[in-house]
Amino acid sequence: ITLTGASSSGKTFLSKLLEGDDFKTLVSDTTRVRRANEKNGVDYNFLTPEQFQKNLDADKMLQFNPVNEFMYGLSFNEVEKAFKEGKNGLVVVAPIGVPQIAAYCEKHNLRHLAVYIDNPKNTLMDRIIDRLEEDIIKKIKPSYKTSLFVNSHKESVKEFFNILPYKLIAENKEDSVSTIKEFC
Repeated sequence: ITLTGASSSGKTFLSKLLEGDDFKTLVSDTTRVRRANEKNGVDYNFLTPEQFQKNLDADKMLQFNPVNEFMYGLSFNEVEKAFKEGKNGLVVVAPIGVPQIAAYCEKHNLRHLAVYIDNPKNTLMDRIIDRLEEDIIKKIKPSYKTSLFVNSHKESVKEFFNILPYKLIAENKEDSVSTIKEFC
């Protein structure tokens, strides 16, 4: 079974609902950066571009395609794992990859069901924004913790830092710059 749809359409969500006794989720390879909530070997096999290319050159990929600046693909090894367990393979794939998998299934006399998950644009946008917020929070948390630490220990950090509030810098750019330059 191939699950496909736009980014943030719910492909992985449906995949997790289906996985169980009859289905094994096939883990795709990607060169994209791992998100905070993803696990290597579970959500994707995260590879360097060089590792991915090596697999392509060795004919280890059943399906592959670029998405934005990253490569995604499904290795023959993943398909074999499902067969060894006696389960139906279930894979999240871009629409461009479906014909490659369909051709493989036809060649090996395997049944193939291609599912496209359709969502209204506003639902997609909400889900994309949620993902962006997760990424932003991942970056903001360390900054926020640093700010909390410095603000709660102002007296002890004064010996190391000259603390300049952003508002002061923004309102007095020239003075702020000249003060720092004078020090140098």
